[in-house]
This record gives sequence, structure tokens and C-alpha cells, in this order.
Amino acid sequence: MNAFTFSATLDSKGRITVPSRIRKRLNLGKGDEISLSLSSTQVVVEEVGSYREALEFINSLDSVKSFSYEDGVVEVTISDR
Repeated sequence: MNAFTFSATLDSKGRITVPSRIRKRLNLGKGDEISLSLSSTQVVVEEVGSYREALEFINSLDSVKSFSYEDGVVEVTISDR
């Protein structure tokens, strides 16, 4: 399975929301269980004008672990190692 990267903010009760594009891709629904893992990485989200600009942005970074591009937004996971 390909890696999925997204960022989320905890609400006042410590919950996070999995973005709809991720839920749809993974076919997740109410009551489904997911596992979370933490690693030494950084996620960078950047608005770009095209897929080509997204690739140029990704190539300008060091230690890219994974990336996704959708609707003018590129999300890049960078390894700290």
C-alpha cells in the first residue's frame, strides 16, 4: 500500500479528523479502526500552480520520504535522518 500523508489538529477532546480524500481512498467509514504511528519526520504543505511546480518544489527539498499532490496542494514528508 502506498504511504498517505496528512496533517491534522486535535480538537478540545483530543480527537483528529481524517481528511475526506484519505477516508475515500482507504474506504474508511464510521466505526472503522485505524492505527497511528509517530516517527521523526516533518510534513510540509505548499500551494502550487501546477503538478510541474509541485515536482520542482519537491526536488528542491532534501530527504523527501513521500509526497502527494491534489488540487494545487503538495504535501511532502521529510525524514529527519
